[in-house]
Amino acid sequence: MKTLNALIILLALAITLPLKAQQVGPVELKKPGRSSNDMNSKDFKKAPKKIFIAEFNIFYQVVYADAEQTREGVHHGKTKASLTVIAEGIQQEDLQNTTDKLYQEFINNLKSKGYTLIDASAASGIKPFAGWELVNGGNINEAQIKGYAMATPTGFNYYRKKVDKKGREKKGIMDNSIKISQGLDGTVVAKINIIIPFMTDSESGISKSATKIVGGISKLVASPDLKLSAEGVASSYSVYFYTKSSFAYSTGMKTQAVLNASLQKDVPINGVFKDEKFKATAVTSLNNEYDAGAYTIVESIDVSASNTQSAKCNGKIYNEGVYKASSTFLNNSLERFYGFTED
Repeated sequence: MKTLNALIILLALAITLPLKAQQVGPVELKKPGRSSNDMNSKDFKKAPKKIFIAEFNIFYQVVYADAEQTREGVHHGKTKASLTVIAEGIQQEDLQNTTDKLYQEFINNLKSKGYTLIDASAASGIKPFAGWELVNGGNINEAQIKGYAMATPTGFNYYRKKVDKKGREKKGIMDNSIKISQGLDGTVVAKINIIIPFMTDSESGISKSATKIVGGISKLVASPDLKLSAEGVASSYSVYFYTKSSFAYSTGMKTQAVLNASLQKDVPINGVFKDEKFKATAVTSLNNEYDAGAYTIVESIDVSASNTQSAKCNGKIYNEGVYKASSTFLNNSLERFYGFTED
């Protein structure tokens, strides 16, 4: 009986856990130089061993949403399909813990190299933050990017310009990092953002072309694709800035340096979600025509389809994979940074 019970438990684990072994990587950074938008990277050797972390955000996608629609045609009505996939098994408390752990590792690494961390409160009087609000981290913001939970580290303070009616934080249109460094007497400024989506559009190119040709069909297909994102508007980055103090500016001796130690390509985190497809399809019906003698009445039939599903994962494996990939990225970015600060 004990043997039978053990077999039942093993079978249940095999069904509920991901089918593939977890695997992360590789983590590749952009090559230093002009292609990475670096500028005067060698000048980081002139910078004092002080660093101000202006941003440290990790965006975890917890809801994937997509929609597609077609216009009304001569023979068919409008179609609209929407697909929503919820990541099941991810807890906000775990996301916060992972964020705190990554931040603590990051600052410990800097301290081990002799860097002094400048707290945000020390920057309250500088011009770039005039009128900005100093806030405490350690919170989850679900309004910043649709479908993502933005986590900031506990004990980390930062500035934001304002918050809109939807709860999104605004930090201005132009990057102010060089001016922050100048206002802090040449302190290095770091900005860290990590984007972690869990789903991607997986409809084949042939299928997309076919639906466009035929018309009257709205089709969405998505599959799990957990990763650190390096592409598109929502891309992960680790960037460092430095400029000489305001005194150097007054004498005309200007030095500005930028080092972009960001991802070259996506970092896949496999074995967390089951390999499956989620779909939503709306296919229109032909218009109805009614002959009234002197004229014809055409009734257009619109079709709408909505599908909400869940992608299940093991929360423990998710946290381990996300932590491992993010930690490797941050450590690699710091190694790149040290390479330009040390003789």
